[in-house]
Amino acid sequence: MIKTKKGQIVILDVLFAVVIIILMFFLLMKLAEVQVYKINSDKQIEKLNNVGTLAFKKALNNPQINCKVVDSVNSFYLPGTIQESAVITKKTLGIPGDYNCSFLISGVSISSNACNQVLTDTNAESYNVDFNVITCSGNYTKQNYFKYITGDRSPSSKQATLKIWRS
Repeated sequence: MIKTKKGQIVILDVLFAVVIIILMFFLLMKLAEVQVYKINSDKQIEKLNNVGTLAFKKALNNPQINCKVVDSVNSFYLPGTIQESAVITKKTLGIPGDYNCSFLISGVSISSNACNQVLTDTNAESYNVDFNVITCSGNYTKQNYFKYITGDRSPSSKQATLKIWRS
């Protein structure tokens, strides 16, 4: 009888050890799953920030959007300005097709703004940037440009908001 009791104790010890090993295995799997999710989430946020940064830079430095300065010989575009007649699309801002965007300028109605979606999911990750921009409704002359850069005539800046999110 004593041998049987010792045998039962050994079997219970082995079962207990096997259960603990199985539980540890599932715990390690769960920790690995959480780590993989975090890495994937961080990659998506990093990609969103890269797309947003590129779009912001293209909004400030894009001949299709920026105001043009002309004279009798040369012409160039002013960074940090937006033509009110500009066609603002995801393509002009360099935004991939699987992202949506919203580009608004306070007090200005951009005539061809195709980047005007609304973010409905309040929990979705989005890239947001608020910045000042100068708007123009036509081409600047070189004399007006010199007045602006020398401070004789300061252009009025408007608040612009760019928001990008994954669709």
